[in-house]
Amino acid sequence: MSGFTACAYILSTVLMTVIAGVSALLAALAGSGVGVELGIFNYTITEVSALYEIEATPAGWAFSIWLFIFVFEILWIAYALSTLCRSTKQGPVYVVAPVLPPEYTLLYSVNQLLLIGWLFLFDREFIGYSSIDLLFIFVTGFICLLINFRRVDKYQSYMQENLPQDLLANRVLVQNGVALYTTWTLVATLLNSAITLTYKANVDDTLSSTIMYILIIIITTLYFVLDVTVWNKYTRYTFTPYIVVIVASLGSLNFNFDPSSSASITMLISIILGIVYLVGKIFRTVITR
Repeated sequence: MSGFTACAYILSTVLMTVIAGVSALLAALAGSGVGVELGIFNYTITEVSALYEIEATPAGWAFSIWLFIFVFEILWIAYALSTLCRSTKQGPVYVVAPVLPPEYTLLYSVNQLLLIGWLFLFDREFIGYSSIDLLFIFVTGFICLLINFRRVDKYQSYMQENLPQDLLANRVLVQNGVALYTTWTLVATLLNSAITLTYKANVDDTLSSTIMYILIIIITTLYFVLDVTVWNKYTRYTFTPYIVVIVASLGSLNFNFDPSSSASITMLISIILGIVYLVGKIFRTVITR
């Protein structure tokens, strides 16, 4: 690794840490109401959600998943920073196993700037634009995952022999943490889009919610097929996408099934498939170890 690349690696990691910290702080202010008191935001996120509630809007308890998202983020960013401070006999950890390269950290910085943008767009009730913003958050998060998956696969043999704890940290913290966050932003993208259909295009609430969950079912099924086949060597230890689908679907249904509602039916199907796919994923991982 050249001196310029090493410098870029360090600076981009520090930059990502700073931007992610600002993003988390603003998200906390937007969610707690302190941001409204300080004049930064007009409403809390919960208040805006209540203004544009649809059948698919998850119950309040489901949004506690953000706590887990931020805990994962704190842990894996702390791990990323630790790679700058630790060395092996062959050299610094970030040099001998560069699994979080500048293209990853810079792209995640962009992702966090987009999240900040979403907080303000949603607060100002630009629901359509906030949906587009969320889509870009999902795409950048997904690309970050692809980068890390490929890098970990590339350096897996070396890490198994020399850095087993780092290999574990990437699989548990980085990959599951970012996958948790990215999958939730995909659900949020579809939810915001359904809200836009209902409140801006005057589409029936139940129809918008049904479309949202049909898309979730299709995407989850496609992901599961890829996950246990062609992507298996990369995603073998990543389980959180299925947990997100289950939590989001349970939150939308909120234990209140209505057999006369097509939206309610698709939510129930999504829950069942999420559980089935998670069990299948665990089984696939166990038998391929």
